[in-house]
Amino acid sequence: MSVSIEKPLLIFTVRCRTKKLCCPKTPTGEPWVCEASDFDFFPTPLDLHTPWRVQKQQLMGIEIHANAIINILDKRYIAHADSRHTAVALFLSCLLLGFLLDILTPVAGVFLTFVFMGGALWHSYTSYHVARQLFNCSALLFSYPAIWAIATLTNYVRQRVRAQKTKDMFSRFVAADVVQYMLDNPDMVKPGGEKVELTIFFSDVAGFTSISEALTPEELVVLLNEYLGAMTDLLFEYGGTLDKFIGDAVMAFWNFPRKQDDHAVRGCLCALAMQRKINELQIGWAERGLPRVSARAGLNTANVVVGYMGSSKAQMNFTCMGDGVNLASRLEGANKEYGTALMVSDATFQRAKHVVVGRFLDFLAVKGKKEPVKVHELVCEVGNEPPGWNELIELYDRAIQLHLERKWDEAIATFEQILARWPDDGPSHTYIARCNEYKQAPPPEGWDGRYILTHK
Repeated sequence: MSVSIEKPLLIFTVRCRTKKLCCPKTPTGEPWVCEASDFDFFPTPLDLHTPWRVQKQQLMGIEIHANAIINILDKRYIAHADSRHTAVALFLSCLLLGFLLDILTPVAGVFLTFVFMGGALWHSYTSYHVARQLFNCSALLFSYPAIWAIATLTNYVRQRVRAQKTKDMFSRFVAADVVQYMLDNPDMVKPGGEKVELTIFFSDVAGFTSISEALTPEELVVLLNEYLGAMTDLLFEYGGTLDKFIGDAVMAFWNFPRKQDDHAVRGCLCALAMQRKINELQIGWAERGLPRVSARAGLNTANVVVGYMGSSKAQMNFTCMGDGVNLASRLEGANKEYGTALMVSDATFQRAKHVVVGRFLDFLAVKGKKEPVKVHELVCEVGNEPPGWNELIELYDRAIQLHLERKWDEAIATFEQILARWPDDGPSHTYIARCNEYKQAPPPEGWDGRYILTHK
């Protein structure tokens, strides 16, 4: 048998959806019918659903040879991708994946890793079908999960270190539950600070210089530690944030870092609780022969800037700053002018007057301020008024009104009625002295009742 190779031709006719092949007819006119099993078949990895296949996932050997011959004749060769191409793709894609994993959430990172792995498979597929190149993506498929694992571990360690640093820093300022709240909300403390409405608190031990002179250094340290420890415990109990200790002074605020809609109420109640606690501590101090300790405090509610402040090279402190902070400090010192223990601004008192009892003190322009601020004395919680309070406040309000109307003698007489019943009432003593001064040197025309404080 001889075969002409001048015009080689293979004719295959596939009977529709059967495994039988119809070959050319015999010399007698009968068709040669061959079962698929009569031919040699071999599995191939590509084109699994080519219509002329007679067996699934298999190709006839003669067709394999025919494909090889035609590819050689047409010079359609399959080459391996350049190793430099693979190395560059590996380096750049791993670099990009690592950068993105660093800024994404863990869940998004897992999704992105699968996207990159799918991209590697797609690149390998298109390299073969478009460029006739075999691109080995196995290195990418192993590298991407490794990059994800390293990035996840790195982020975990970094977050643990940051959380511990935050915990160590803020555990000195706020209660443990507030520290945990800050750890759960790491973005709440913005670098450089932010403007927030706070209720700011300043307190100071009255006559601390005299107390320190009467005690040895060791006794003074013990006394001060007991006092500051008790005040800090109450501060945390009422949800306050400790700003700092300034010697015997305490600076604190409410409404940050945790938002507190009742921050003014918390501040006032805490200040009253501190006064009661000091009275309790007096008993133990007196038994040990220690001097009597009293404290004054000032509160103000205002919009101020709160955050990290200081030198990045030396020390950064978590604190608040602003005109409202200065006013709170001045109110603490202004207590000496009126013989009071707790002075609050009108902004604070109006927010808390449904739970605390107070009385008007003055239209006070503290040192360094031109415009006066309405201030009040904080007395007690609602329901805990001292005996005769209603009678006292009625006389007091009448005396204040007479003072504002420039009726100095009548005002003095009314304040003296108060002192006859409550001889230790500090504001009444202050206003009697002031009315006597105004009798000698009346305030100017148009006076609005303000009093300018010339000392801290």
